[in-house]
Amino acid sequence: MMMKNKCLKTTLSLIALFLSFASMQARAVTFKAKIASFPDNDPAVELFTYDINFWLEDMEINSDDLPDGYYIVYDNTDFDIQWRVNNDVYGTGSLAFIFSGASRDSSPTLTNDMLSNIPEDALANVPTQYKQVGRPLGNNVITQIGQYTITFSGVLHYRVAWFDGIEHTGPEQQVALTPLPGGSLSRNFIYFKMEFVTPAKDGDPENNPHDSGDGQNEFTFSANIPGVLTMPLKVSTDPSTAAQYVTDRVTFEVASIGTANPVYTPVGASNGCLVCTATVTGMPTNNADFGKRVASVKYRGTVNKSTYYEVFFLKFGLNHPTCSTCSGCPNWFYYWKNGNVCGITSSTVYSGASYFGQCNPPSGNTIYLGSYASQTNNGPELYTNDEGGSIYVTGNGKGIQCVAETIVHEVNHIDLYSLLGSNTDTDGDGIADTNESYLQLINTKVNDPDTYNMGGRYATYGDNEIRCRNKELGPVSCNPNADWANPGCQHTNQFGPTPVYYPFPF
Repeated sequence: MMMKNKCLKTTLSLIALFLSFASMQARAVTFKAKIASFPDNDPAVELFTYDINFWLEDMEINSDDLPDGYYIVYDNTDFDIQWRVNNDVYGTGSLAFIFSGASRDSSPTLTNDMLSNIPEDALANVPTQYKQVGRPLGNNVITQIGQYTITFSGVLHYRVAWFDGIEHTGPEQQVALTPLPGGSLSRNFIYFKMEFVTPAKDGDPENNPHDSGDGQNEFTFSANIPGVLTMPLKVSTDPSTAAQYVTDRVTFEVASIGTANPVYTPVGASNGCLVCTATVTGMPTNNADFGKRVASVKYRGTVNKSTYYEVFFLKFGLNHPTCSTCSGCPNWFYYWKNGNVCGITSSTVYSGASYFGQCNPPSGNTIYLGSYASQTNNGPELYTNDEGGSIYVTGNGKGIQCVAETIVHEVNHIDLYSLLGSNTDTDGDGIADTNESYLQLINTKVNDPDTYNMGGRYATYGDNEIRCRNKELGPVSCNPNADWANPGCQHTNQFGPTPVYYPFPF
């Protein structure tokens, strides 16, 4: 009877123990944490070439509901964590090493007190592959831009134990990882890329120019004094939803013009794009300060994309720096002279008069350019002499070529005057009698100052004028690649000889 009572007592103890464990299992042993990320906004948004780091923080295991004298035990493989990007499993791992280090007992038995109040830096030494989603993510790479969601899940495996001289442990139990109050185990994130809209992303203002709207890659200083260069800048984001989250991380950069530095408005978001306006105030001193320049967009201070654009001046504007020889001259005269674009020398002056050019050799070698000089020449012209012989003269250049033709014309007048010297000039046309029949391969008469019947004001020196107009047929020297006038050789509003471009890729 004694043995039966003992067996019955043991059986009842086991049943009580089982019921006790079942009761304790029903009691909440909780396993909680929350997701954190860098950057910490939701959605987390990052440029495709950057990593986004996600990790669990403030992990908490709570067994306060266990009766006095009971505690939980587990070993180093009892924390199973998994994370998914959208529906794809990207990694799994054991987080037992969270508790390693001097501040935690390294034994497999951890009491409730030892597990409470885990510090926020508990994951400081966790290997990257267990806390990072990005490029790379473990052995996986997210290869596409887009919108994603990362979700952490986990299970804590544990046993309830008590000690009465001998440690007793119950069967293995599990509790799922749940979010801390106010926290979450998932977070949305976006990988995006940027492309230039303005200036155009193709970086080819020479062959694909645009002077307004999206894609503009030609920018012209205003007529204001001082002149103002206004550049609307725009990059698109893909996905477009990214733009609104990254305005504080993106900056634009364009070139200074001469000594004037650009000033930028704050970067804003509009219709899936990042926008900004750059202004440069003050026209430069040198012609070389105009032309092809680089615009860049930076992300977190590092250049992400670059493209080319071009800067121009208003051809007939009057807002260049002070001209030392002729105040009030137009921009074209100042900058073409400064840049040696078409032969305007230091002794050339802008008169503003209604003619192409003029000189007065007896009074000096100064050449005066009139308002017609930068426009379109009148050639070719045909003149005929009394014997029926004819000659084509006069250039047909536009813009810088017209200026170059005008200058060689006036220079030839000066040269002919010098060549005449004290020689005999019977008809007073400025050509020595000994040179009339062959000079510059043109045959004129000794006793007729206007052999080819130019008439009018040229009736007294037509033989001189015809030779100067013949010089205009060239070749004349001008450089279309140095003309940054609007209108001009290189602007969409093209005026002048066509420049020759050579590839100049990034």
